[in-house]
Amino acid sequence: MDLQNNGSLEPGLTVGRLAFGRGLGCGATSVVEFDVAGTAAYDQITVAGTATLGGTLDVAVDAGFTPVYGQTFRIMTAGLVSGEFDQITFAPMQGGRVFVADYTPTTVTLRVDLGCIADWNLDGKINTLDFLAYLNAWASKDPISEITGDGVINTLDFIAFGAILWGLDGPRSVADP
Repeated sequence: MDLQNNGSLEPGLTVGRLAFGRGLGCGATSVVEFDVAGTAAYDQITVAGTATLGGTLDVAVDAGFTPVYGQTFRIMTAGLVSGEFDQITFAPMQGGRVFVADYTPTTVTLRVDLGCIADWNLDGKINTLDFLAYLNAWASKDPISEITGDGVINTLDFIAFGAILWGLDGPRSVADP
């Protein structure tokens, strides 16, 4: 028998794995909670049959881990993935980074994307304080300051952030990274 989830589903209290021998249905009121504690430490669900998705995917990031742009986490593998989560919720991340779900016919992968990185200090305003916060992260070679996607923290990241902050690359929003 398939499991129909219309409540909360969490693979583990911290990081865990959950396997279903048949199918899994996530209704509109369901909340599937995933913990991410590191590049190799995150919740995972395996479904032998069809995973029919809906409801909310809620992502909690461990306090000791900072996701960086481009990282991926394969959170679900199924015989077949049908549908998508209606929404993804998570706590604000430095640099305005966001989680995006990528769907294939058999997997769901969380990817860290840029989002609205101009509000670097997450105070709801885009101003000089954001520039100073980014400058501090960039100067200390904090991995979060790598925004060009080339895997190297260098002057190109600094220039790209300045262009984003001052609107030289056009309008930017969370919906349009």
